[in-house]
Order: sequence, then C-alpha cells, then structure tokens
Amino acid sequence: MIDITFDGVQLNDNSNIYVADDSEWYLIPERNYTAYSIAGRSGDLLQDNGKYNNIERAFKFDLIKNGKALPTLEANVASKVGYKELRNSDDPGCYCMAAYEGIERLAFGQLKMNGSVEILFNCKPQKFLDSGNNAVTAGSSSNPVRITNPTGYTAKPLIRMLPNSDLELENYYGGFRLQMGNITEVSSSITYALIDCETLEVYNGTINLAPYLTIVGSVVGNESFPFLEGNTSYDLIDRGTAGSTVYPRWWKL
Repeated sequence: MIDITFDGVQLNDNSNIYVADDSEWYLIPERNYTAYSIAGRSGDLLQDNGKYNNIERAFKFDLIKNGKALPTLEANVASKVGYKELRNSDDPGCYCMAAYEGIERLAFGQLKMNGSVEILFNCKPQKFLDSGNNAVTAGSSSNPVRITNPTGYTAKPLIRMLPNSDLELENYYGGFRLQMGNITEVSSSITYALIDCETLEVYNGTINLAPYLTIVGSVVGNESFPFLEGNTSYDLIDRGTAGSTVYPRWWKL
C-alpha cells in the first residue's frame, strides 16, 4: 500500500483512510522562461531563467466506515502553515517541500461515513534526496573527501564552517574556495557559520555573518556562492581550521 506523509504525519491509516490516487506525485514541473514576441518574426524568443516553477499536486483519499476519519484527515493538513515535508512511500528516499492549499469533498453519503476527498498541495519543484541531507566532513589536502552529484541537476549546498576556516570544493576545472573569518568577534557563543547557497545567506541563528565570508574564486570566474553541478565530483579540502561540513542537498524532479 501507498503511504502519504505530510510534516511527519502519515495521512492514511489503511484502515479507515486509504490513498486512492497518487499519480500527480509524478508530474514534472515546468521550466521557467520569459517569452519575448518580436513583430514580423514567427515564434517567441525565450529567455531561460535558470529555474523551475512550483507545481500543484492533488492526492485522492477514500474514507471508509468511520465518521471521524474526515475531521482527522482535515486537521492533519489544514493545521499546517507554510512549506512542510511531503513524502510518498512509492518513491522512497526523497521528499518535496509542500504547502497545504485546500481540500475538496468529492462524494459522501448522507451519514458522512464513506466518501472521497482530494487534498491539494502547492509544491516546490525539487524532490530532495535524503542522501543529500547527510553531512560530509571535509578532508585534508593529502586526503581529500570526494562527493559526487548522483543527479543531472545542479545542487546548492548548505555549508557549515568554523571560525578561521578555509574550505575548498575542487573539481577537474577549478572549484570554489571559501574563507571564514574570526566570527567569535561577534560573540564567544558563536562557534560556527552556516552558508546557504540557495538563499545566499551566511548566518548563525538570526545573526548575519556575511561580512566574515570571503569567496576567493569560483568555476565561473567571479565571486559566487558554490554550486555542485550534476553528475560531477568534488573534493572537499580543509586548509584552515578542520571540521567544515557540507550538506549537498541533491535533488531530482
């Protein structure tokens, strides 16, 4: 049987609530383009914006012989605000970030004992791999630690760096080098900085630590946050304070 889990709560119990249709889990998000129409020229000029659009996914549930099944199901989704993890047991080892949008009662008898509902989620385009959430600790220059992006999609990692650390993410044509300053100047309680390469933030809690980060170089020849290209290997090397870790955040569609 198929199980749908939202924010850690399994929505079906396979006793009174069953998953009737999960086919929209496998819908592919659209690529995001800006279209320009030019007079006298057939066809639009498309500018690729380097991203995918959010996608709506609906799941159908059958409720059987239990008047409490519907309010229980509704409470487990409608009480959640913002993006939460959405998982499908038929596609193990991954999840998407989804926000509850609504619920439609498709068919119910007079006593509301049996019926069907459809729950709609607004989903971010990525399905993140669980393996991409594992922390990988960088090695030394003589014994680097290698990671390989197993997908065809460019990942934007989360990086944890210690004070006065110097981290390289090297591949065959260059890579990235990050240097973290003495962040303990801000507070002695700050023992690390997080670098979110998706949101382009450097922080610890609510404290902005961006002024302490120096990006020495990158594969595109300028100062940019690291990214891990699809089907590519990177060597992680600590050249300063040891202990830097990388959460690759691999994903697929």
